[in-house]
Amino acid sequence: MSALFTDAYTWAGGFYGLAIELGPRSDERLQAALEAIWRHDGLDGCYGNRDAEPSNQPRIAPTLETRLFGVATMPNGQQVACGTIIVREDEGPDWLCFSLPLGALNTAYDVGGYPFGGGSSSHSWREPLDDWLAWIAAAVFAATPFQLALIGHEVSGATSADEVQTMGAPEERWVGMLWRKDDFLVWHPPTKYEADYTFAPNSEAEIPPQS
Repeated sequence: MSALFTDAYTWAGGFYGLAIELGPRSDERLQAALEAIWRHDGLDGCYGNRDAEPSNQPRIAPTLETRLFGVATMPNGQQVACGTIIVREDEGPDWLCFSLPLGALNTAYDVGGYPFGGGSSSHSWREPLDDWLAWIAAAVFAATPFQLALIGHEVSGATSADEVQTMGAPEERWVGMLWRKDDFLVWHPPTKYEADYTFAPNSEAEIPPQS
């Protein structure tokens, strides 16, 4: 079996995943959300050390004090390393991020140089992955309702519930958005699947607007 945690490229290239704005600081809400993620059927974990293979370390209970890692079974059946990251803003909300390192994800999908590229579409692998991540968000919502979740490349803090409440969901989006309406989550998938950052010879990078 190939290395899941300790391959040289597993944790390289940034992260793709789900970022949930849980609301004002609350240990109880954050703990409930963390437990809901790690209960998901597609995840094996959690573990406390990314420098040792899962088979060589004990499982641990999800806790707010420890960076957590695990193994995710992708929609296509392939297994990749994953993890959760907690972001607690000094004067803002708690965020809980479920992350899939692009180095690991590249063993399951042909992600190429995403999010960099020459305009190539990522639709074929992102659409099923985004749907899977949306179901994880729904499981968290059932445990502890929230207003906003984002799916995409390093999306934590890319926008906020207050901004979406004021301006609505952008018509053109590089990221997927889950927005609470009454007691339900509404899924707004990405509308753009070209590489987020494109480079042309002898030109500056074209950086997309935040969405």
